[in-house]
Amino acid sequence: MHASLTSGDWNGEEDKMEYLLNDLDVYLVRDNGFMGWYMNQSLEDPNRSGYVDPNYMRNRGR
Repeated sequence: MHASLTSGDWNGEEDKMEYLLNDLDVYLVRDNGFMGWYMNQSLEDPNRSGYVDPNYMRNRGR
């Protein structure tokens, strides 16, 4: 679905969002472009060369 979780269109429609995402297994793709940006800004995992530092991604996810 061409939508995002942060869209104001979900205000008051949380039950529909829950149904679409969990019961019908619909995926949201509107913000997919952000992943590349976040990956390019991320720090490398000090324990695994070539991988994103999981602590960095957890903090960005908050």
